[in-house]
Amino acid sequence: MTYPLLWSCSKIQDGVTSQEMLFTIFQNLDPLELISLSRVNRRWHNVALHPRLHRSVDFQRKPHLSSTAICKYINKFKHSLQELNLQECYWIEGRALSSALQKCRTLTSLNVLGCSVTKKNLCSVLKQNGNIRSLAWSIQASDLRLITSPSHPTPLFREFLVSFCSELAIVFTGLD
Repeated sequence: MTYPLLWSCSKIQDGVTSQEMLFTIFQNLDPLELISLSRVNRRWHNVALHPRLHRSVDFQRKPHLSSTAICKYINKFKHSLQELNLQECYWIEGRALSSALQKCRTLTSLNVLGCSVTKKNLCSVLKQNGNIRSLAWSIQASDLRLITSPSHPTPLFREFLVSFCSELAIVFTGLD
């Protein structure tokens, strides 16, 4: 049994046409699959690690990937990442993720809903990434320090929100 796509690929001469075909195929693969394919040969390496294939990355629903693997990926492609979806990647260590994200200066969209990114780490990331135009995040339990006073035994959630928004306002100063 022959597979038409594979058979026709083998008939194409080396050059632009085969590179474009590989690029088109590789666009449909996950980021870590691309890294695996980059080890096949030099031509595949050049195509699979092309920055254009690593601009928009979605790690949502990828619980099989370790925290270390995701952070290494982010560090490796920090210069080309523009859109990064880490929604519900709760297993990623907050400090390691924050450190990796601070190096990504080309991010325009970041989704860390459900990740363990504290308010402090989020503010640090935003200070280093002035290009972010879209941000989704969750407030962590550690950010919800309950402030109480003797006369008001209930948490002063308003103070928390004012503090948090003030810190974000400082980070976003100068952005449109």
